[in-house]
Amino acid sequence: MQCTHCLRRSWLALANVRDSLACTRCLNSFPAVGNIDSTTWSYKTTGPFSVPGHADGAYAVLLTLDMFSNHTMSTMRTTPVVSFAAQAPNKQNLEADFGMFWQESLYGETRNGIMFGECKTYGRFAKKDFDRMRHLAQNFPGAVLVFSTLRKSLTPKEISAIARIAKAGRKYWKADHPTNPVLILTGTELLNWEGPPYCWNEALRKKFDRSQGLIEFCNATQQIYLNLSSWHTDWQKKWEEKRQRRAAAARAAAAQTTFSQS
Repeated sequence: MQCTHCLRRSWLALANVRDSLACTRCLNSFPAVGNIDSTTWSYKTTGPFSVPGHADGAYAVLLTLDMFSNHTMSTMRTTPVVSFAAQAPNKQNLEADFGMFWQESLYGETRNGIMFGECKTYGRFAKKDFDRMRHLAQNFPGAVLVFSTLRKSLTPKEISAIARIAKAGRKYWKADHPTNPVLILTGTELLNWEGPPYCWNEALRKKFDRSQGLIEFCNATQQIYLNLSSWHTDWQKKWEEKRQRRAAAARAAAAQTTFSQS
């Protein structure tokens, strides 16, 4: 409302609307009639969301945590902690915007683990963010690493840096699980009522329609946002190369044995 005395605008709760309105700036009263109908009705954020600068980054963190809730990923159960700082046995500092224990039940199989995330509302990921995630990966083999932003796309520099971390964490660990799966979340996933793959366009839905569960979503988002191939393809290629080397070594050994006998 705009005060008719000081001409400043201030917010008034609906419960306080009376025949006479009190200005919160100059404390004078002015009539509601003729002023309420000429004003612009708006919504105002309250609580932590009213903090300037997108609530000090809380939007992206809360939306990311909500991503793993029942309404988007019904198979997930999580125990999160936000903005934590810890110390590794070697006295190295460990930081992240959030960490969580997770458990997932899918097709009668239960998986669990730990997850760490770096979140940006509309800012860009920087070197310190990449360094933090690399340190966490070194200290927690098997941990899922999440890069989350409300932007709909990543910059070429971000793609290059995150891809290096993703490639380093693609080594086969156990049970079709990479050493450190990297998950990329953008506004496409975070600002949609439905989770993957339903939040993606039709082409991506068809391509990843059989991708179910956290680990497979990591695989899918690396292909979507980092332009990487499926890690299953990488593993198969390495296993085939290893098989061929072994076969070549066996043939060479057999040939050497034949030569020695002759």
